[in-house]
Amino acid sequence: MGAVRAGELMTTRAGVHADATFAKYEESGAYHWREIGWGLISHNAFTAERYRQVIDRAAPRAGDRVLDYGCGDGTLLGVLHLRFGRQPHELHGFDPNPLAVQLAGAMLRSHGVQATIHG
Repeated sequence: MGAVRAGELMTTRAGVHADATFAKYEESGAYHWREIGWGLISHNAFTAERYRQVIDRAAPRAGDRVLDYGCGDGTLLGVLHLRFGRQPHELHGFDPNPLAVQLAGAMLRSHGVQATIHG
């Protein structure tokens, strides 16, 4: 398969057409989680700050239902949970990419985050 630019359509191994940007999960896994961590080499301050600013602007309150539309690997929901602790947010994520849904579910469970991921 030749190079595919973001925004172009490509055919996956399963024969499903997908936006080329989704290939990133196949290549890199749940990389956003690594980028917001504190690993000396993998930490990405820009990515971590982007999530912080989104949460600051959304300003969810206890009891709010939150939907991350295009949740990818679920990192925003994870950061939201870590930031607000056990406040009773109802967390939902949606992503059209089955691999992203799988990664989000696995990563959120491994971090003790209760969220419903829809695909």
